[in-house]
Amino acid sequence: MLVDILRDTMGLIAIKRSCNRMTCGGCTVLIDGQAFEACTYLALRAVGHNIVTPEIATKDPVVNALQQAAPIADMAQCGYCNPGIIMAATPLLKQNTNPTVADIKAALSGNICKCGNYLHIINAVMLAAQNLRGGS
Repeated sequence: MLVDILRDTMGLIAIKRSCNRMTCGGCTVLIDGQAFEACTYLALRAVGHNIVTPEIATKDPVVNALQQAAPIADMAQCGYCNPGIIMAATPLLKQNTNPTVADIKAALSGNICKCGNYLHIINAVMLAAQNLRGGS
């Protein structure tokens, strides 16, 4: 699976192998700009495609905005879910820098926070969106 290649072969450990069933979102990566769960994505299918993890996307302005907003909005309690949530929120903010709470909930519907920190997660995405719009 793609998660195994990314973590074990390439050393990209931000994404997690949590549930192995596409139910928690801990392994969310971007493939050609769309969010996918890497725990059930065959690595061979990814050959020739643009794969993005939080470590790879260090220069991406949307990923940076989300990573910077996370501690300000107190997004993380344990932080385990953060990489998957950041990857899942990235396509939303690339398409819409003024999302509603409903938009954010829909984009993150495949991601579980075991700490239940959802209000702070939503606030972090809203803050990142605001920063992407130039603070307005």
